[in-house]
Amino acid sequence: MKIGERNNIFGNQLSVFPFGSLSDFHEGRTVVPIKREIHTFLSREIEKWKPDRIIVVERKGTAILRTLNEWEEDPLDWPWSKVISSNVVEELPNDYFKGKQILVFDEMMRTGIHIRDLLKKLPALGVEVSNANNVHVAVFAVHEPVSSTVSFKYDSFYNYLTPTAYKRKRIEIVDMLQQSGSLMLDTEHMEVRVQLRCSFNEFLKALRRRAKAIVFHSADDRTNVTVFYENDAAHQSEQGKFPKGIRLDNVVKKCRFVERASNEFAVIPIWYPSIPKGLTNWPSEEEMTALLGDGALKNDCGRFYGAALLAALDVLKWVLKDLAVIGCDNYSISLPRDTNEANAVGGYSLDHLQVMYPTLDIKKLTQYISKIEKDSRSVGVRLGRSSFEVTESRFVTDEELQRDAISLLQLIRHVLDQRIERYHEYWRRSLEHHPFGLTAAEIFELGARLNLEDVQISALFDILIDEAFLVTHVQTINDDDGVCRMARTFEPDGEIVSEMIRKYTDQWGLPYGF
Repeated sequence: MKIGERNNIFGNQLSVFPFGSLSDFHEGRTVVPIKREIHTFLSREIEKWKPDRIIVVERKGTAILRTLNEWEEDPLDWPWSKVISSNVVEELPNDYFKGKQILVFDEMMRTGIHIRDLLKKLPALGVEVSNANNVHVAVFAVHEPVSSTVSFKYDSFYNYLTPTAYKRKRIEIVDMLQQSGSLMLDTEHMEVRVQLRCSFNEFLKALRRRAKAIVFHSADDRTNVTVFYENDAAHQSEQGKFPKGIRLDNVVKKCRFVERASNEFAVIPIWYPSIPKGLTNWPSEEEMTALLGDGALKNDCGRFYGAALLAALDVLKWVLKDLAVIGCDNYSISLPRDTNEANAVGGYSLDHLQVMYPTLDIKKLTQYISKIEKDSRSVGVRLGRSSFEVTESRFVTDEELQRDAISLLQLIRHVLDQRIERYHEYWRRSLEHHPFGLTAAEIFELGARLNLEDVQISALFDILIDEAFLVTHVQTINDDDGVCRMARTFEPDGEIVSEMIRKYTDQWGLPYGF
């Protein structure tokens, strides 16, 4: 059974889930209605308020905007240079928004906390939030209790939604994003495209030359591959280009392949090192500063994402070199185009990265990627179609992965709930309690107790994120070596998912051994 079939998504015990099987609500429908509704709503808001900038709230919001921009039938006519993620507004110059009309877009609102927190940040960036002519809020779907409790005005397409209707609308949005590619195809990750001319098995064999890989299927029966890199000698990086005290181990190093079209995959390299909090002297190399821009120097979040981008380039080197060994005649790499060039037409670009990396030099990044691809081809020519050993990964079915995914999600929620109970009194006296998730190292420890291999656990991250059951944060942690660092953390995606998983655990208990 494949995940894309949408049957029995987490095994045979779906009745306890407020939403568990998307097929419960989607029989006979396509993603076009919800896509058309969001397109209509956002186009109407742009026409009504004529904003200079759009601030998109959270990850799904940026993924939605990308889906609309790439919609072949009716692309949204709005440039990436005028879109900013709410996560990075503080990386911009203090006068960036001064005198600008701003539209804040969120796809769904249940409590209004995220928008409220964003509106609190804007005055420090020169935005007169109190002036109704400067800032406008647009939320596609709103839960019924929120409508009468939030203090800010907003436009909506769906308002006063009941809990059931709200959950169904969320499912439709997630389904739309998956059928458009993947929730990973947002505005946070760089990517290149690879077109296969060989069999999928040959392709998979190349990916397993120096790494482990697991295949799974998502919406529309799209083939996905999670390639997991061990912390071994073959997969290290130059320490000098990163901040002093960075943690390159104990985090996930991986590459995600998402099927985009027949035999074409998006290649998404991922590596989020943990960096010391409060750095003031990085990046020090002029070349890195020119690439990342002032945003990487401005605050901890900017430096975290800057280090992640540099690390992801190393992952891209590894995966393209592995592919090159099977011979460049067996695949072709489609590189992103530079939209600043006068003759740049067709293809795809990395302009969407401006949403999460507002000071990034996209042209320089495109040149970096081009050089990496050129170097990998030279490796292929030098080695030819040489024989090589393959790192074996245990074959795991989609059904097994789904069952393991729900078990892992249970444990993440359980551990976080225990911590919430333990620190409740502290949080009652302090508002500094969000974000609050588990690090990758902590989740890998939980997965190991389920007797899962690291590559399987890594694939479960991807499945849970794709299904919008797991959300990521940049969080301050006290690391196990005593250093306070900024790290990637993970938690169930909102109270809807948390309520679902708690009900499941109440009825069926925790996984065996816990």
